[in-house]
Amino acid sequence: MIRVRGNIIEVIRYEVTIPRETTDNDTVIKLIEVSTLDEAKTLVGENTECIKKLNTEDIEWIDGVIIPETDTPMEVAMEILHMGEQGYNNYLIRQEKMKAENLLAENEMLKQQILETQVALVSLYESNL
Repeated sequence: MIRVRGNIIEVIRYEVTIPRETTDNDTVIKLIEVSTLDEAKTLVGENTECIKKLNTEDIEWIDGVIIPETDTPMEVAMEILHMGEQGYNNYLIRQEKMKAENLLAENEMLKQQILETQVALVSLYESNL
């Protein structure tokens, strides 16, 4: 399980069970999911029997991943999670490759503009002789 805070993905590592008495003497259980043991202890103090460690080995890779600005951060986070670690790494490599290709294309365009400007300046200089 994961959550998104700001634009950072966090792995949910703990479930905290908090019993609450209602006005009619019923007990209601509130389940809260948190990322760190410190968060869990903040909720229940040293009553660690209310804290359950979750098995997160297979998704630890996603903890700390920064997602781009979006109106639907959890959807983006879930897409990344479903890609899997290797799929996400491949996605990042493709993105970097596209950036590099775009920079090379822009560089070639700028070279061409410089050459055209140089030719125009030479022509202008020669016409004023």
